[in-house]
Amino acid sequence: MTRVDAPFQKHLQKVEAWLAGQPNITVLYELQRDDRRAVTLPTQINRFLDQRLDSEQMLAAVDRTLYRNRAA
Repeated sequence: MTRVDAPFQKHLQKVEAWLAGQPNITVLYELQRDDRRAVTLPTQINRFLDQRLDSEQMLAAVDRTLYRNRAA
Protein backbone atom coordinates (compact mmCIF):
# COMPACT_ATOMS: atom_id res chain seq x y z
CA MET A 1 0.00 0.00 0.00
CA THR A 2 1.39 3.40 -0.95
CA ARG A 3 0.93 6.63 0.97
CA VAL A 4 -1.64 7.68 -1.63
CA ASP A 5 -3.88 4.64 -1.12
CA ALA A 6 -5.46 5.62 2.20
CA PRO A 7 -6.44 9.19 1.14
CA PHE A 8 -7.73 7.85 -2.17
CA GLN A 9 -9.85 5.20 -0.47
CA LYS A 10 -11.25 7.82 1.92
CA HIS A 11 -12.14 10.10 -0.99
CA LEU A 12 -13.69 7.18 -2.90
CA GLN A 13 -15.90 6.35 0.09
CA LYS A 14 -17.07 9.98 0.24
CA VAL A 15 -17.87 10.01 -3.48
CA GLU A 16 -19.74 6.69 -3.26
CA ALA A 17 -21.77 7.97 -0.28
CA TRP A 18 -22.58 11.17 -2.17
CA LEU A 19 -23.61 9.21 -5.28
CA ALA A 20 -25.86 6.97 -3.17
CA GLY A 21 -27.75 10.08 -2.07
CA GLN A 22 -28.32 11.36 -5.62
CA PRO A 23 -31.62 9.99 -6.95
CA ASN A 24 -30.91 11.49 -10.39
CA ILE A 25 -27.60 9.64 -10.87
CA THR A 26 -27.23 5.95 -11.68
CA VAL A 27 -23.78 4.38 -11.44
CA LEU A 28 -22.36 1.23 -12.99
CA TYR A 29 -19.40 0.03 -10.95
CA GLU A 30 -16.65 -1.97 -12.63
CA LEU A 31 -13.87 -2.05 -10.10
CA GLN A 32 -11.04 -3.85 -11.80
CA ARG A 33 -9.87 -5.09 -15.13
CA ASP A 34 -10.60 -8.76 -15.55
CA ASP A 35 -9.97 -10.46 -18.90
CA ARG A 36 -12.56 -13.11 -18.08
CA ARG A 37 -15.23 -10.39 -17.93
CA ALA A 38 -14.12 -8.68 -21.14
CA VAL A 39 -16.68 -10.64 -23.15
CA THR A 40 -19.64 -9.86 -20.89
CA LEU A 41 -18.78 -6.28 -19.94
CA PRO A 42 -19.94 -4.65 -23.23
CA THR A 43 -23.36 -6.29 -22.79
CA GLN A 44 -23.56 -5.06 -19.19
CA ILE A 45 -22.61 -1.51 -20.25
CA ASN A 46 -25.12 -1.64 -23.09
CA ARG A 47 -27.92 -2.68 -20.71
CA PHE A 48 -26.93 0.13 -18.36
CA LEU A 49 -27.22 2.60 -21.26
CA ASP A 50 -30.65 1.32 -22.36
CA GLN A 51 -29.42 -0.71 -25.34
CA ARG A 52 -28.07 2.31 -27.23
CA LEU A 53 -24.76 0.71 -28.18
CA ASP A 54 -23.58 -2.20 -30.29
CA SER A 55 -22.01 -4.69 -27.87
CA GLU A 56 -20.37 -6.66 -30.67
CA GLN A 57 -18.65 -3.55 -32.03
CA MET A 58 -17.54 -2.61 -28.52
CA LEU A 59 -15.94 -6.01 -28.06
CA ALA A 60 -14.34 -5.91 -31.52
CA ALA A 61 -12.73 -2.53 -30.70
CA VAL A 62 -10.65 -3.97 -27.87
CA ASP A 63 -6.99 -4.44 -28.76
CA ARG A 64 -5.51 -6.63 -26.03
CA THR A 65 -1.97 -5.94 -27.27
CA LEU A 66 -2.28 -2.35 -26.04
CA TYR A 67 -2.61 -3.36 -22.39
CA ARG A 68 0.76 -3.83 -20.76
CA ASN A 69 1.58 -7.17 -19.26
CA ARG A 70 2.00 -7.17 -15.50
CA ALA A 71 4.27 -9.53 -13.66
CA ALA A 72 2.36 -11.70 -11.22
